[in-house]
Amino acid sequence: MACALRGRLENMYRFWHVGFRWPWSSGKLQSRLRRFFRTDPRALPVVSRSFPKQDLPSLQVALEKWTAERAGSRSVLGYLSDFGMPVGLRELIEDGEVGPVQHRAIDTGFQKQTTCVENGIHLLTAGEARWAVHVRATQYPYGTGVEVEVVGGTADAAGQFIESLRELVRKNSVYRGQIFSLESDPRMGGAEGAEIRFHRFAAVRREEIILPETTLSLLERNTLGFLRHAEQLKRTGRSLKRGLLLHGKPGTGKTYAARWLAGAMEGLTTILLTGEQLGLVRECCQMARMLAPALVIMEDVDLIASSREAMTNSFSQVTLHQLMNEMDGLAPSAEVIFLLTTNRPDAIETAIAARPGRIDQAIEFPLPDADCRRRLFDLYARGLQWSVENPARFIEKTEGASPAFIQELIRKAALASAEESPGADSLRVTDRHLETALRDLLLSGGELTRSLLGFRSATPSSPQSHSPS
Repeated sequence: MACALRGRLENMYRFWHVGFRWPWSSGKLQSRLRRFFRTDPRALPVVSRSFPKQDLPSLQVALEKWTAERAGSRSVLGYLSDFGMPVGLRELIEDGEVGPVQHRAIDTGFQKQTTCVENGIHLLTAGEARWAVHVRATQYPYGTGVEVEVVGGTADAAGQFIESLRELVRKNSVYRGQIFSLESDPRMGGAEGAEIRFHRFAAVRREEIILPETTLSLLERNTLGFLRHAEQLKRTGRSLKRGLLLHGKPGTGKTYAARWLAGAMEGLTTILLTGEQLGLVRECCQMARMLAPALVIMEDVDLIASSREAMTNSFSQVTLHQLMNEMDGLAPSAEVIFLLTTNRPDAIETAIAARPGRIDQAIEFPLPDADCRRRLFDLYARGLQWSVENPARFIEKTEGASPAFIQELIRKAALASAEESPGADSLRVTDRHLETALRDLLLSGGELTRSLLGFRSATPSSPQSHSPS
């Protein structure tokens, strides 16, 4: 149906344009290009290449860089097009009309937009070199990519120009060093037309990652350590790509640690891959390879990576295999780290063990011991007037609690204080407020609340054993 529609629209386009002059036209493109090239542009070969739609803003940066590096000049010609239908450069040279340049505002960062040429012809000069570069972003239902057509010189020279442009796109990508995810266009389905969504994580310092020092050092060494010493490792032929699995009870800080890593190294690109984007594994990995050094974070991998013998969802099985294949397909020198998290390592052990070498290191995030719980109380009590007289008692009572549980405990204690002194500039938290919060979480909340917050009860059937009194 889409092909038939496109054919009808193309016929309509030819009907309107052949021998027809728009009253608001600024003249024939052919005449403008003839003056630019100082020769008949119809005699010049056209060389084209497709780019992903996400590359449109990076293409504009690349064209600006190419011109600036050669102390050249750049201007943009617009043209008239009917019905939003895509028009090729050869057809435009033949009978196109000069018109306004079509622009589009595109997200190029968190709460940041860049206005790009969506459809237009960039005229580039540098010394004796002259190029006409037609950038055309196709829209649904005609496709979802960016077509780049080049005229100037020989076909070989035009091909080399496009390759140099492609390398400039890679080096100057607007996505480098950012945190983003890919989201599929519901109209297209699958990976075609995927959109970029940017994210911003709150800054996390190393001292805010409350783990045993041996665990934290192991995590840091297997991620940031490889990236910091990439050149030395590369010179000696060591592989840089890594696959890490963070596992542990819910609420033990796996996601928090991943966010710390995302912001711990300048220039690191972070790509988030969640359940909604599982069909975009290949595209995410391709972008990670192009934007290296990169960190690909896939949370709750057990939701798709259950053991292959137990899999009943064919999509999940394909996605797991595709993820493993993409990890395996990266060159050893690729500075890409895959960080997978799971609450259920038993559910994925068989599937991952069947593909050895993809996961290089598994790191367990344990429930916090007494020292870690003390540090968690200190961390989450910041900003409060902390007047707890017997902190050791609450450290003991929270044995088996996750960091998420302790964070919620202090939040509820702060709420209890606020209810006692509405409108106060500061909140004073005492032992009594913590007792109230413990009662709400351990007794009134029941087993489900304890489970949701990652509290491991020694005697789950008897919540009274954790009574705050």
